[in-house]
Amino acid sequence: MSSGHCNLRQPNEFNPLKGRRNYFDKNGFVAFALPSVQNRRLSSQQGALLFNGPEKPTFEESLFTMMSGSKKVWYRRFLIPNTLAGIEEKLFQMNIHELSLFPDIQGLAGFVRQKLRFYWVADDSTSGVES
Repeated sequence: MSSGHCNLRQPNEFNPLKGRRNYFDKNGFVAFALPSVQNRRLSSQQGALLFNGPEKPTFEESLFTMMSGSKKVWYRRFLIPNTLAGIEEKLFQMNIHELSLFPDIQGLAGFVRQKLRFYWVADDSTSGVES
């Protein structure tokens, strides 16, 4: 005799979460999440938090599967330098620097330090001049 309620322990019952998970595994699913709290630094960073919906494919596999039918260019690949200074300079060229990440007085100070480090060349012509 049936009691009128669904017993989720029976293996033949339809589980909507499993169906969704199988769909994501097959077709890929990457989405972005908004932070629960917003502040000036987060707003200025112009970034996005992305997460992978499927369990099995990796983030990259899921993203490429999901976007396989797109006719637009939706990604770029960059050659990453193998030195920390090279990485920092590449990010700086892409307008990712301390001021864009930290839009306050500390970020400004860090930006000035970075700019001096990259572009300032010491003038050695005055080093041998006697006063």
